Amino acid sequence: MRLLRAPEFCRRYFDEASRPSERTVRRWIQQGHVPGRQIGGSWYVDADQWEKSTGNQLADKVLNAKQ
Repeated sequence: MRLLRAPEFCRRYFDEASRPSERTVRRWIQQGHVPGRQIGGSWYVDADQWEKSTGNQLADKVLNAKQ
């Protein structure tokens, strides 16, 4: 598990023109669209899970199911 703070996640994975705000990333995490968590007062994205995701929730569930 490689955790990136929300601002670093935005810089690494989005172009400057399409970069979401930290508030948007926090909302995505809370809604389950982006794997992450809050630790203390900061929000972190699990970069390893993000890179493994396909963007399709059903496909991601099947691919990430523990056997």
